[in-house]
Amino acid sequence: MAKGVWGLDVSRSSLKAVRLQSGKENLELTDLEIIEYPFVLGRDEAALEQEIKNALAAFLSRHKLRRDLVVASLPVHSTFNRFIKLPPVAPDRLKEIIQFEAQQHIPFPLNEVIWRYQSSGKPVQPGEEMDVGIFAIKKELVDQFSSLLASVGVNVDIVQFNPVALYNFVMFDYDLGRNFIILDIGANNTDLILVDEERFWIRNIPIVGNDITKTIQQKFDISFSEAEQKKTGVSEGPEAGKIFNVIQNVLKDLTSEIHRSIGYYKSLSPLGTAIDFNKIILAGNASKTVYFEEFLSQRLQLEPLKITRLNKIEPAASVKDACLPDGRPLLQTHLASFGVALGLALQGLELTPNRVNLVAEKVIRQREISKKKPWVAALAVVLALILAALHFSGKKELKILEEINNEAQAVLKNAKQVEINWDEERKIEELRYRLKEISCFESDRDVWIRLLNVLNNMEILRNNAPALAKGYVENNNPDDLAAVQKFEQNKIWILKLNADKGILAGINKQVLTLTIICAMVCQVKDNVPNLLVSQEFIKQKLVKPLVEEFKCEEHAPEPVGGMDPVPGLLTPEEEKSISGLPENKPKYYRFKVTLEIPLSQ
Repeated sequence: MAKGVWGLDVSRSSLKAVRLQSGKENLELTDLEIIEYPFVLGRDEAALEQEIKNALAAFLSRHKLRRDLVVASLPVHSTFNRFIKLPPVAPDRLKEIIQFEAQQHIPFPLNEVIWRYQSSGKPVQPGEEMDVGIFAIKKELVDQFSSLLASVGVNVDIVQFNPVALYNFVMFDYDLGRNFIILDIGANNTDLILVDEERFWIRNIPIVGNDITKTIQQKFDISFSEAEQKKTGVSEGPEAGKIFNVIQNVLKDLTSEIHRSIGYYKSLSPLGTAIDFNKIILAGNASKTVYFEEFLSQRLQLEPLKITRLNKIEPAASVKDACLPDGRPLLQTHLASFGVALGLALQGLELTPNRVNLVAEKVIRQREISKKKPWVAALAVVLALILAALHFSGKKELKILEEINNEAQAVLKNAKQVEINWDEERKIEELRYRLKEISCFESDRDVWIRLLNVLNNMEILRNNAPALAKGYVENNNPDDLAAVQKFEQNKIWILKLNADKGILAGINKQVLTLTIICAMVCQVKDNVPNLLVSQEFIKQKLVKPLVEEFKCEEHAPEPVGGMDPVPGLLTPEEEKSISGLPENKPKYYRFKVTLEIPLSQ
């Protein structure tokens, strides 16, 4: 067990870091830090990467990592996790069976991802099924993140998902019973974690803390930072009531998403199994929003709990005394936001139920070799001394050395042949995977025909162009302008359509995951482009007909490219290269629609 571990929560809005140290009698929080990035509307990935580098450099200038273990979380949420049940199997075949299941469930080729598995920890009786969690992420995402940290001098030992790290912290520091919910609502991401005995289920919800802040900003016509202050800085009184009235619709959408997620998870449970969630623990800075706790408790009928103290971790005196520039205590002010970082550090100390490490295996092996280099060097010195002694002992000893060398060469030759055989086997396995993909193509043939029929029959996609008196739009003709506006505002533009195959959780049935990127002219409310109204239009006109046709679960359309509308269907690069576009062109919202369509077996 490591004595000192740093947990680094690297998100898209801030860097949060804690250091835990295991003593003889207690677990101590010896250091902590939070560095927030300035909010910039429309910030691209390159600018975000530079903000993270700046924050890490500032962190390293104030804290020494020494030889401590470093456990970090990814600032991305394109992750996969699923619990499956395995039939009784001999221990020597367990890894083989899990790899087969991973190929069925993970929606990417296994050679493109880093994947790990872990049993739930529940004791299994002979003949009983085993619960196993499978976790995966694209290799390129981990490589980019590790390179980013390494560029400023941070070598990460363990990489973990944000929601899993938060789950680990709550399971260690709180006693909440067998079934409860964790809601982590941050500036740019919201994670919902349903804890069901030894299992847990994670869903990323598209409504985030910045949505609440932007609603306040637009209503009161103030800056983003002022809106953020109003969101969490006012707790009661007339002003608190005004702010709550403004954000109430956003909170209703959030609770609707939580209700829908709970219902979906319960539908996956075996028949006759009752799951009763009666507590919800609130984490993340946005959980301090005015009346947030009371509203969620009333709408969800769950007992709300906040992370307001540490139960099994003792803060050091220097941590208790640390203050923000305005004099507020750092730990108490931001404790609700430190759950992920604490969970990461606890995993480094091997005190958590989930210990999945998403660092690539080759990197782990290289670091293990580096740690052994001093011992190898010492061994080399000893061997050199032995060889020198043998050299002076005569021909007999020399002959022995030659025999040892010959044996070593034979072992090396055999190892090279094993490596060649392994490469050949891997190529054959990849070919089998590709052939399997081709063999299951037949099952989704009629899905595409039905899909195209539904889209073709949608009025919003096949509106005829407006009839114009002179065959073209006259700028001074109100009838022409009204006809064009009506045509655009009642049409949905399909920009991209993609499909991937996978396995539907719970029922082990093959599905086609259909992804549609679409756009529409902004719907307005109170003379302001309104994302939620536009989202409802997409839901009613596009999502529901597809759901009715394929009898699949309905998912809310997700905004693409931020919460603000774009000036047109062209990309910024295309707009720069094309001249003569009208200045007052209509504004559009882009949405991503996802459907999981069951396929015939």
